[in-house]
Amino acid sequence: FVCLRCPYLENTYFWYFSRACAMATGGQVGSNLLRRKADRILEIGLESEELRSALLFLDGFYGDNTLAARRELRSSLEQQTVEKYKEIYESLRSAAEATEVAVKEAECIVTEALDVITCLNSSVDITSDVISTTAELRSKAIHFEQELAATQAFIEEHSLSSREKATLSRGAVDGAFFEALSRVRAISERCRGLLRTSHSQLSMEILEEMEKYEERAYSQVMEWIRQECQILDSDAPTTSSTMRKAVSFLRENGPLFRSCFQDVAETRELVVHAAFMEALQVGGTRRPIELHSHDPPRYVGDMLAWIHQTIASEKDFLHTLFGDVTEAEKAAAKDVDELVGTVFRSCCRPLFERVQQVLSDQLDISGSFQLRNMIKFYDGIIRSIVDGDTTVSSTLITLREASISRFSSLMESFVERITLYPPSVPADLSPSSSFEHAMDVIEQLSKSAEESMLPTETADDVAEVTRSIVAAVEKAIDSSISGLSESESTLYRLNCFSSFQARMEKLSPCHHEVDRLEKDVTLLQDLIVSIEVKAVFRRAGFSEHLEVEIDKPATVESPLSHQPGMSQLEVAQAAKALAASITERESLILPLCERIVSHRSRAQTRNKATQRFLHLYSKLYSATRDARNGYDVSQNLFRYSPDQLAVILP
Repeated sequence: FVCLRCPYLENTYFWYFSRACAMATGGQVGSNLLRRKADRILEIGLESEELRSALLFLDGFYGDNTLAARRELRSSLEQQTVEKYKEIYESLRSAAEATEVAVKEAECIVTEALDVITCLNSSVDITSDVISTTAELRSKAIHFEQELAATQAFIEEHSLSSREKATLSRGAVDGAFFEALSRVRAISERCRGLLRTSHSQLSMEILEEMEKYEERAYSQVMEWIRQECQILDSDAPTTSSTMRKAVSFLRENGPLFRSCFQDVAETRELVVHAAFMEALQVGGTRRPIELHSHDPPRYVGDMLAWIHQTIASEKDFLHTLFGDVTEAEKAAAKDVDELVGTVFRSCCRPLFERVQQVLSDQLDISGSFQLRNMIKFYDGIIRSIVDGDTTVSSTLITLREASISRFSSLMESFVERITLYPPSVPADLSPSSSFEHAMDVIEQLSKSAEESMLPTETADDVAEVTRSIVAAVEKAIDSSISGLSESESTLYRLNCFSSFQARMEKLSPCHHEVDRLEKDVTLLQDLIVSIEVKAVFRRAGFSEHLEVEIDKPATVESPLSHQPGMSQLEVAQAAKALAASITERESLILPLCERIVSHRSRAQTRNKATQRFLHLYSKLYSATRDARNGYDVSQNLFRYSPDQLAVILP
């Protein structure tokens, strides 16, 4: 490919190749030499990139591929190399000249820099002296400024301004007053810290002056707190930030703080007692409490509610006033409870006298129970507010015990009256009116428990009272039925218990007693059913011991037909009479069931009696159809089968 691009190489290549071929064909002598040359030429590889680049360069080196050009190839290459060297030489000579110029300029710069360094070194000594002198003068100036600032700061920190002195002397307790008082206390603290230094004499003088200011300020604060406590509202007393700050200042001084504590207690005691008497007799936003003295629960409840509300507001007021110091929080809280007890000390006597008067009056059991629960509730909630042995706590405890004793006395009297004086049994065997009254009492107590502010505890009390009343009623019933027959006594007990059960089912505190009564009612219903079913078979003409006889296993040796009253003829006649009775009324004759007062109990008992009758009838019917009992199986002794009778009876 390269030879085709280079005319010279193309001609040369083909010339050598043609000569080699001619010599190869011309003679045997030079054939080996020519062959080797031809092979060497043919072995030249034209794939190398370097060879191809060199050949392409030679291609542009000649104009024409002539013999003269080929003979001058070496000289042309050398001439071209010389020209290239000349070009390189000219380029390097220009660079050398530029380098010589740069070296000369650099030597000039170095010379000038050395001159500058010499000048600087000569000026360092002079400058160092000036700097040291300046630094010494500056340190002295700073020291003098610090001493001046310290002196001015000491004067400002350890003396009062004219404005602060005027604020402390005018007597008005406000924010500016407390700022000035804080300033006095701060100066005193700092002076105490300087007593062990070289300034002890000056500090002592300043401290004495500040103590005089502080004593006058404490006296002013005490008097101002007394005045503020006198004018505070008794319904909802509130403390201002100024009053709280005043008390916090007094707390730092133990004797003054205790004195203030007692002054506030005595002042608030008079205010609260006057407000309580006014609420009892005069009223204000509400009507006087004593207008409701005819209604003991409301009367006592209004008094205790007023005491509770006022105690809560006074506790909040006093705790906000005295109990906001973190380092003495527990002790302060205890002091506040004692203070609340002192404040209400004067209210305890009128409260105690009025509640005792109500408890000593003619109260019924329900009213006594309401008072007991109310006093018990307020006793617990007020004692949760005021902790400790205070007058108001002891008064409420006494009233609670008195109310409990009064209720217990009324309950014992009521239960004893039911037990010792049992009522006579009504002709219709319905519950006696005294028993109905006992049930009315239970309902009233349950209603009071539902409306009580202690529902769980009160419900337990009602459950206990209900058990005692029901037990007394059961004893009274046992005493009342001593002259009655078994069926009548059973029916009377069933009527009483069913009535109690029906009325107590609606009362949530009595659910345990209802469960017990339900068991008793079920047993009594079963007794009535047994009596009624026996009476039905007895009226038809069956044996008194029918149920016992048919329960015996059938045997050929002792058949049922051989038992007294159980022959085939007697059974046939009794079955006929029984069928006639059922056909005529389409129901069983159950006279005891008709006298059951409770509709639900009556329906339950009748249903049980019908099921019991059908069960015995089915057993008797099956016994007469058993050949081992000695009856003629071919004859049908009963008009109705058990299935037919189950359809007839309702």
